[in-house]
Amino acid sequence: MKFLIRADASLQIGSGHMMRCLTLAKTLRENGHFMQFITREHVGHLADFVREQGFECVLLPKFSGSLQTENEPQFPHSAWLGTTQAQDIADCEPHIRALSPDWIIADHYALSAIWQTAAKNICSSKIMVLDDLHDRPHAADLLLDQNYAHTAQDYAHLLPETCRVLAGTRYALLRDEFVMFREISLARKKKPFQAA
Repeated sequence: MKFLIRADASLQIGSGHMMRCLTLAKTLRENGHFMQFITREHVGHLADFVREQGFECVLLPKFSGSLQTENEPQFPHSAWLGTTQAQDIADCEPHIRALSPDWIIADHYALSAIWQTAAKNICSSKIMVLDDLHDRPHAADLLLDQNYAHTAQDYAHLLPETCRVLAGTRYALLRDEFVMFREISLARKKKPFQAA
């Protein structure tokens, strides 16, 4: 299958969204799937790092127009997108059409059902959302929230009834080095404590 990931990194956003998407992308690639990223040219973007990991990465240009329109609701992190959702999907559309992905993965606190519905309609792709804020509506087929104590109920009023929700730490996206350290930690816990 073909997957397209829409995520950003910047000095304001940080790198966490991109890093968890890379973890997911590596696992999907290991299972024979094709991955492509789309990210915007914010200060501190990680497009070159994504490419160093062996993935195609489209770098959307900085946007200099208005960040607000009368038709789009504003969410707490809307400014992180650096443009409107309508402009962002317009910038992404040619790349979505070219790839025609089976799944589009959106990991961005500024993207909502507005963007996701438009993305889905371009090529009838399925939509997966990575989120942990439950502060805006989504048009997702699958939602992943890997945070402790978060549940599907947190999203009940924000998702279509058909959306499958994976919530809680059992779905955490762990990089290989953390998986390795987990095994070491579990082995250490099995040994009896010895005072120095």
